[in-house]
Amino acid sequence: MTRAACLALLVVAAPALAQSNPSAPAPAPLPPPPLPATSGSSSDSTVDEIQARVHYEKALRHEVDGELDQAEDENRLATEAALRAHSAQFIEATARLQDKIVARRAHGDDGGSSGLGARVEFVATTTSVGLWVTSYLVAGMTSSDAIEGRAAAGILTLGGIASLAGSIIGTKGVRVGQSWAQMEGTGAGFGTYSLLMLLATAGNDNLSASKVFYGLMATTAFGALSGVVAARTIPLTGGDAAAISTGLIFGSLVPGLLVWASTDNGQVITGLTLATGTVAMILLGVANRSLNWSRGRWTLIQLGGGVGFLAGLGISAATLNSDSSKGSVLIIMAAGTIAGLALTAWATDGFGPDERRNTTALLDWRPKGGLVLGDLLTAVGPTQTQAKDGSQSLGVVGRVFEARF
Repeated sequence: MTRAACLALLVVAAPALAQSNPSAPAPAPLPPPPLPATSGSSSDSTVDEIQARVHYEKALRHEVDGELDQAEDENRLATEAALRAHSAQFIEATARLQDKIVARRAHGDDGGSSGLGARVEFVATTTSVGLWVTSYLVAGMTSSDAIEGRAAAGILTLGGIASLAGSIIGTKGVRVGQSWAQMEGTGAGFGTYSLLMLLATAGNDNLSASKVFYGLMATTAFGALSGVVAARTIPLTGGDAAAISTGLIFGSLVPGLLVWASTDNGQVITGLTLATGTVAMILLGVANRSLNWSRGRWTLIQLGGGVGFLAGLGISAATLNSDSSKGSVLIIMAAGTIAGLALTAWATDGFGPDERRNTTALLDWRPKGGLVLGDLLTAVGPTQTQAKDGSQSLGVVGRVFEARF
């Protein structure tokens, strides 16, 4: 019964882990200003003209990524350099770009994919996770008779207020990424899920209820914090975060159903389910860097897998009789889940790609942002070089501050 509840919880929790947020209609973005051509040959270009071009190109990239503060800073530097160089072309281009930035701010467009904004979603998720963690604390204290009803309600209320106020104050002036909220929710869910599965695998029934609740409080809080840190420092896009949650849910569910169909050993089922979910979570997160699927597409794939699970359950109930084995029912449910995932992935081909990654350099520097850690997976990779004698050799290339070494 416990195993069935754990597997069913994965399907029920899929929309929550997806952190899907309906997008409100947004004004169509203005076309990007064209990059002005440098008059004359490169040898005739002044230092100020070169600086104007460099800052203008950076401003364009930041504006496309929705980093309006950084785009405005770079555009201001480009304008100053263009004025020193008396370059009418760059002065006109930077003025148009500034008008576009101002227009986007007026419409509340921060370049994100959520209608309500990534910061609002992150604050809402943090508040929910704070209440989640606080509820474990209250449950642990109540089970050990440390507090009574009124005190429990007071602690739960304070936990919600602290989470809401702390997330609002903590994100002031910070550009919140599209992946932060989903990674926080996925990390919190994985913290609870992993501890429950480990306890079921170990078969330790000697722990008191209060110790279990305190353990869930710690693992859930640690998982949520780890998710946010990973989203910010790796960094992860919204598509990466959705791929990770998809791997956790269905990487646990499908193998769990298949293993359960072949054995009733609870320790084997829970242990393998946790292992496959963890591995799938990591693999899909890495794979999305090549797939480049958007967060919306992964969310629909999750919904397709959930519908496939329910379809498999319905088909097994309609076609099998009471004498059918448990294994037949579970295999049909697993097949329905796989079919739902595959068909939705195929049907959503053509959806828009994932958001642009901030930088392909291992280290980068941004105005008001200081030193930024880039993406190790795209900053370092194999390369082939040719020696003077014409021989080929393999090497490793790394990008630091957009330079190659």
